[in-house]
Amino acid sequence: MAIGIYALYQCITNPHITTTQRIVWLIIILSVPLFGCIGYLLAHKNNSAIRK
Repeated sequence: MAIGIYALYQCITNPHITTTQRIVWLIIILSVPLFGCIGYLLAHKNNSAIRK
């Protein structure tokens, strides 16, 4: 449950994604909790590494 809350927080406060992307990720995280959370966190981690 803590991973889910963390993923939701990160998704909502991430300034690097558009509103449409944010809505899609929120739907995925809420509809498929375990895989959605892990998927978002992995995708966010990979994108952060690319931008640096």
